[in-house]
Amino acid sequence: MAVMSRTTQYALYALQYLHRSGSKQYVLARSISEHEAVPSNYLSKVMRTLVRAGILASARGPSGGFRLARPLETVMLLEVRELFEGPWTERACVLGLGRCDGDAPCAAHHNWQPVASTIENYLATTSVADIVAEAKAVAPAA
Repeated sequence: MAVMSRTTQYALYALQYLHRSGSKQYVLARSISEHEAVPSNYLSKVMRTLVRAGILASARGPSGGFRLARPLETVMLLEVRELFEGPWTERACVLGLGRCDGDAPCAAHHNWQPVASTIENYLATTSVADIVAEAKAVAPAA
């Protein structure tokens, strides 16, 4: 079971790429698409959502593209996930039975709830910058 959809993952790839580039210059979506192996049409839609949320800035023209509008230390994983998947509280049933909650729980709901709360807490307290730093820490030496 994935905690995040492919769309959310693509958004995180793009944000990490822009963070790692360290540039205040605008970066073309095509460059991000090629480097992160994300379909360019799909990525463009993801990027527009991030712009509307104020996480990215965009500019048109020969020097245009996308850049970070906020430091990634202020962008929590839960915020990005909820942009593309809706509120965490409306997540799908762990058994794939649609939505379940305390009023209409599935067979796994009560045992799964503490796990889901732990995941939600992690997503709410971990920034995209934290993930970038962790990736650097575990990357093999070149």
